[in-house]
Amino acid sequence: MYPKFIGIIKENRLIIDDLGNFKEYLKSLEQRKVEIIVKEYKTQRSSNQNRYYHGVVVKLISDHTGHTSDEVHELLKSMFLKKHLDVDTKEGQQRFTIVRSTVSLNTKEMEEYLAYIRMWASMDLSLSIPEPNEVEL
Repeated sequence: MYPKFIGIIKENRLIIDDLGNFKEYLKSLEQRKVEIIVKEYKTQRSSNQNRYYHGVVVKLISDHTGHTSDEVHELLKSMFLKKHLDVDTKEGQQRFTIVRSTVSLNTKEMEEYLAYIRMWASMDLSLSIPEPNEVEL
């Protein structure tokens, strides 16, 4: 695993957040050929979001339905993180369904996912799931 360094581009210049550690790492690569990849930084879901999701949302639905937490987690992903891919094959176009992992969600996507779940639970299960600021994590 390689270290990640975060920065921002300003006026075509890269400004590294932790310049000291970045320079130290560059020293360790002295006289070596390197690969540089620059991509837009996306924040992963936060640990608070993760605790809220598993400890409140999934648990409440699990308790309400009698299904295990793992079953509820898989159910919610299949309901709200499903994506269809059309692939041209020898037999013609085929449609495949994939389900994203919650680990791949950034903080905004995770909040949207949670909002869909809260709405669904309220409408279809008559289950009120408190907002994150209404519970202690």
